[in-house]
Amino acid sequence: MHEHWSADAPCYDTKPPFLDGRVVFTKQAEPIMPLKDPTSDMAIISRKGLNLVRELHEKQIVGEVDFKEEAKFGKHMKKGEAVSDFAKSKSLSQQRRYLPIFYIQDELLQVKRENQVVVVIGETGSGKRT
Repeated sequence: MHEHWSADAPCYDTKPPFLDGRVVFTKQAEPIMPLKDPTSDMAIISRKGLNLVRELHEKQIVGEVDFKEEAKFGKHMKKGEAVSDFAKSKSLSQQRRYLPIFYIQDELLQVKRENQVVVVIGETGSGKRT
């Protein structure tokens, strides 16, 4: 059988003193007006940036600029050439066998199957991403 029980919890609608409007916690009567200096470095940089954005927007409207095509990183990677003798003499799959992570690959895949989130920590070049 299920027991039925209840409890009364009082609920008070109270506001902290700094929100109720009765007490003023600042000695400053009026807000501070921001100082605008058109010769400041930030003002000059923002104007230059605004002009650059305007020019790019106009080029995009005319069709001279394709941001998606220019932002692709893959096309730059395809031009890369091997720099070391090791990279020149071994295939990509052979290079991966020399990575420290290669020897625990099966264990790592098992951990990945058993867990939703796996954090892999290692030195640069140890094969974490591979």
